[in-house]
Amino acid sequence: MKRKFVALFLIALVIAVAYFLVYTKPWITKISVLYPEDATDIVNGLRAKFEEGNWFTGIELKTYASSEAIHEILGSERVDVVFVDGISIAESLYEDGYIDWFIEFGNRSRSVYCIATVKGSVHSTQALEFVRFVLENPGVYAGLCTVVTPAKGFGNVPEEFQQYVAKYKIIVDWINRSIVIPENVGRIVSLVPVITISMIMMNGGDLLVGVDRISPTSEFLQIVYPRIKDIPVAGFLTEFDEEYILSLNPDVVLVKDPIVVERFEKIGIPVIVINMGDLNYNQLYDALRLIGDIINRKDEAEELVSYCESVIEDLLNVTAKIPREEKPKVYIAMGDGLTTH
Repeated sequence: MKRKFVALFLIALVIAVAYFLVYTKPWITKISVLYPEDATDIVNGLRAKFEEGNWFTGIELKTYASSEAIHEILGSERVDVVFVDGISIAESLYEDGYIDWFIEFGNRSRSVYCIATVKGSVHSTQALEFVRFVLENPGVYAGLCTVVTPAKGFGNVPEEFQQYVAKYKIIVDWINRSIVIPENVGRIVSLVPVITISMIMMNGGDLLVGVDRISPTSEFLQIVYPRIKDIPVAGFLTEFDEEYILSLNPDVVLVKDPIVVERFEKIGIPVIVINMGDLNYNQLYDALRLIGDIINRKDEAEELVSYCESVIEDLLNVTAKIPREEKPKVYIAMGDGLTTH
């Protein structure tokens, strides 16, 4: 009787252990993926295919309903991979230190889908494995959204993903718009004379594929940058032909007036507003630094800022001693003389 009881006990124990192993799968590492509710179909498809080919890694899904909820969840729960539906959301997570990089891999309607591993993830290896799966298998979600090829990488994208992405960066322009442009821009159209000359002074003239109509007529620029005469004239301020600029295939167009932004957005050309008009000294320096950031000439921009600061300081020191009523009035005419300051 005792042996029978022991045998039954052992059988029950084996069944219990088997049940535990089958349903809990303790050998599987579960990574937590946070995603937006509107991407449930995409994420479920990715999870199914990923787990199908991975015996040792599983996915635990968590959803968020708003961008505000993301920060709350990341601050209170374990998350290994974050999947967001907007560049601005990914940028805020980057700025707040939750992620070091993010990759845009798809979009549909008004949603732009980006993925990243969370900084400090306890399952970083498995999290990176899942991101790699997403990048390597666009066919899983190609029928559900538009695949971005190559994917767009922002920030310090891991070396192992470099083959899948083209590097991009986000520039915040003068009217607080966030514009996505290639990390290394190679083709720029400038419709503003001051922007054109600033780029040339920062050794960025080789990036210009189209310029304003004033700059090629400048005797100064013809001396310091003879190539200016050979660069196509793309227009001036608000006067331009969108189709012609489109034919120049620019990575970005630099303008002064916000009123032209919509015209470029309609044809899909990134446009950055830099107000180089009536600026005080600090605004001028900020504008120069912004140009340097766009064209990857930050050191040259700082040199130009320092030069402008020294010149302005010298002028102020001299003119400060002259009574206002004795200061001469100056008239500046540009181009044909109809544009004045």
